[in-house]
Amino acid sequence: PPLSDRPCRAGWGRACRRLAELHARGDGRPIDAASARRLFDRACELGDGPGCHGLARLLRLGLGGDAQPVLAMRWLREGCDRGDPTACEQLALALEHGDGLPEDKAAAFESFAKAATLHGAACDAEDMDACVELGRLLGQGRSGGPADEARGRALQRRACEAGSAAGCLGVMLRGRHLLTGDGPVLGGDALARRCASDDAEACHLLARLG
Repeated sequence: PPLSDRPCRAGWGRACRRLAELHARGDGRPIDAASARRLFDRACELGDGPGCHGLARLLRLGLGGDAQPVLAMRWLREGCDRGDPTACEQLALALEHGDGLPEDKAAAFESFAKAATLHGAACDAEDMDACVELGRLLGQGRSGGPADEARGRALQRRACEAGSAAGCLGVMLRGRHLLTGDGPVLGGDALARRCASDDAEACHLLARLG
């Protein structure tokens, strides 16, 4: 069926962003990066932080038009300011490595801390993907404080137990026996069980891992 742009035209930024994501991925249709770029721009204009991040990504990569790395950094910062933790983390990495922006370790630290705070709020609201991301940042020591591997493991274990394939992957890659049940199991076993239960994301992750 044709993709409806009615909610986007009505001024719903999130709808514009979701439509942009469909154009960017294809999802059974030809990829239309130019339309994705236009719709991410509209989403950002309407105040959607992830939409600003999506626009920044296409601008950096030169998808759907010319590469505009300077403008990409502007929209990445805007996405972070509008509460998108992924934009904050990407901004932090750019600042940390001087990639598109002057190197600024202190500003990078602040952006990583903001990403962790945003993920933490979402995790507290039972967003398991956010728990996974917060666990990763804690383990890497990029949460605005010292590395906390134990808390990071616990968050990813919690996400895996709640059904998050990404959480199970985090458990698996840490190589620890973290899950409870009939006995300790590896995250990879949990992924395999989810794949057998027709969890497409789990199957995809297992395929990528070989």
